[in-house]
Amino acid sequence: MRPVIGGGRRLLLAGLLCSGAAVAAAAAQIPLDLTAAQLRVRIDDASAAAAKLLSPEARTERERSLTRFYHATAGFCGIPSGADDRCLHNEYYNYLAHIPSSVYRVDGHVVYETGVYGVLWADDALQQQDPARALNWDLRVTWPRVDEPADTSNPMWGRVSYALADEVHSRVSKWSINGWELYVAVHVESLSTCYVSARIESSWYSGGAHPNEDFEVFNWLRSANRRLTNEDLDLYRKRLGAAADGLSDYVLGTSVDHGYVATSSGITLIRHWGRSRAEPPLPDVALTWADLRPWLSATASCTQ
Repeated sequence: MRPVIGGGRRLLLAGLLCSGAAVAAAAAQIPLDLTAAQLRVRIDDASAAAAKLLSPEARTERERSLTRFYHATAGFCGIPSGADDRCLHNEYYNYLAHIPSSVYRVDGHVVYETGVYGVLWADDALQQQDPARALNWDLRVTWPRVDEPADTSNPMWGRVSYALADEVHSRVSKWSINGWELYVAVHVESLSTCYVSARIESSWYSGGAHPNEDFEVFNWLRSANRRLTNEDLDLYRKRLGAAADGLSDYVLGTSVDHGYVATSSGITLIRHWGRSRAEPPLPDVALTWADLRPWLSATASCTQ
């Protein structure tokens, strides 16, 4: 039997994919009494409006993505047999609320999102291990694309794109062992001459009363064509001197896989949830390269 997921669960997904203010603003303009058919018309119209900024090739990719969304939603909500109207309404409502932020600009580049959807791991062996689990596993990934030719001029071309895809694939693989649903949203933060960075936010459900949320970051040093490390920024114990007393190796670790993204203007510390889920998330904190000057090596690249 498929687990029953209510409207609050779906609205949580919208909150994950968009900032709280963006969701509230978008949702306030969508009447709650619309039918699924009426919402679908609005989705088509809003998607076409958002795509006006894009090249013909990008508009075609978004149309394909929208078709995939409709197919995935139909399967998830039980169409054509026993369709769940509430399920359709929730799926369409949250998709529509996200459309205004699905095309955005980063460092002079236009980024647009497409969706990857999959029903995975419907395996007899897994069913025998846990007969109460759903027959279908629901996977959804919001994927960013830069609306430029697929060649070396595109900041997301080549190794950086594969590395980001590997990051997401790794997360999917870990979840697939015991998860029912996984939603991953990848949002590009920087496409500068020095850095490509993104935040990766996810929500997954494996049974129980509530889903789980997590985030990770991706930082790529374009001059070296590889992932960024703390050594690149020279943020280490020797440089901090006496100020480093009491700081653990974990805090001063050699990985920048969590916590912040590097941009052309500095470092952005990623927001965190407040003391409880009832409180709003804490805001991002931006530190400019000028702010960080006392802690940076004079030879550190891309810190001017």
